[in-house]
Amino acid sequence: MVWLENLRLCSDSVTMRLKAVEKLAGERHPRALELLLKSLKDTDEDVRCAAVLAIGNIHSPETVNALMTALADPYREVRVAAVTALGRLGDRRAVGALLRSLRDPEARIRVFATAALHKLGWRKPGEPDTAEIANPAPVDAASLLEGLNDPDPNVRVASAHMLAGQGDASHSAWFLPLLGNEGFEMHLAAATYFGKIKDAHFAFSLLPLLTDEDIDVRAATACALGELRNPAAIDPLVMALIDQVATVRQAAEVALEKIDPSWAASESVRKASAKLKPFLNDHRPVINSAAAEALSKINAARNTVPA
Repeated sequence: MVWLENLRLCSDSVTMRLKAVEKLAGERHPRALELLLKSLKDTDEDVRCAAVLAIGNIHSPETVNALMTALADPYREVRVAAVTALGRLGDRRAVGALLRSLRDPEARIRVFATAALHKLGWRKPGEPDTAEIANPAPVDAASLLEGLNDPDPNVRVASAHMLAGQGDASHSAWFLPLLGNEGFEMHLAAATYFGKIKDAHFAFSLLPLLTDEDIDVRAATACALGELRNPAAIDPLVMALIDQVATVRQAAEVALEKIDPSWAASESVRKASAKLKPFLNDHRPVINSAAAEALSKINAARNTVPA
């Protein structure tokens, strides 16, 4: 029914064009890819984003070239989808385009580009990064440590995230400074790193990031603290149960279970529960309901009547 989807792509209705792209994503007809590529030039950003997501599941020279072109789309979500798809496809011809995405004005895209480059085996800054590279060597730790001091902030971010992925405990001295004097990208890399090395001593250094202004950093920090399993993190994680964002609250609860499955009944939670009570009257519905739920769990674990 490719002919029908072709008609829908010509519709004035965005909804119809979106449905056509969704249908084409599951088609094996040779013409389906041609129509999806055409949809990358649609006037609506949601249609273009849907087309990128569909094309990202098809590995061919045409799709890689199309996704690299989509990295220049004015709509952020289209660029995010293109960066993610290129990392998933693993075609090394995309290295040069992804390196250019490290200078994208959107911080989120720079982070996604970093992750994609890590999968593709990015070379040391300064070495060739064009599509002609046939077998880019995996990035060695020494090059990445050098990259942390690069004058280009995008190179520093890329280096930090790749080093974090390696999880080498001997690099801790390089990551500690990132907790205090860099932007959210570095905080995110540091939280990921300390969660990987699983050294409980670093829990104290991570705790301030539980109140970081960035949602992803707070969630990543909660996850990392769960991996470190340091009981000293229980009280701060209890307070994270009333974070305004659900993903952070969920990460905090999972972390608490990892540190101590009986955390809600522990003596150390008494002080934290006292700090939760004032939030029952918070003017923000998300906060007061989260506080009520957390206190209910704590009281149930102690077999007491909720105050």
